[in-house]
Amino acid sequence: MKKIREIYPEAELFIRIGVDDSAALCQLSSKFGAKISDCAKLLKSANEMGLNVVGLSFHVGSGQQTCDAYVDALDRARGIFDLAESLGTPFSVLDIGGGFPGEDDEEAYFGFEQIAQIINKKNR
Repeated sequence: MKKIREIYPEAELFIRIGVDDSAALCQLSSKFGAKISDCAKLLKSANEMGLNVVGLSFHVGSGQQTCDAYVDALDRARGIFDLAESLGTPFSVLDIGGGFPGEDDEEAYFGFEQIAQIINKKNR
């Protein structure tokens, strides 16, 4: 964050959170994403530095084999959105990353349409 403040202080930033990607063919959360328990500290530090955190992102892993990963990730994201609002810096963007199946075919565990239905239900 110090480098961002020095080089591009007006940047619109995202916090990327780690999520449960244990059912993915390519797991990314061990390498990318903040722990949920670290998000309050990160947001407070960004606020103190005058940085503009506008949203949150996550990625459930490439080749995700369960829709539950999206439900869990959306629940985690909701908590961080609420936290940001309570700190006076409400988010305006949620980037749900990837992990979507490349094709809707008979061999896939589920298709994009099923994921979209789950996401839409969580939005209500």
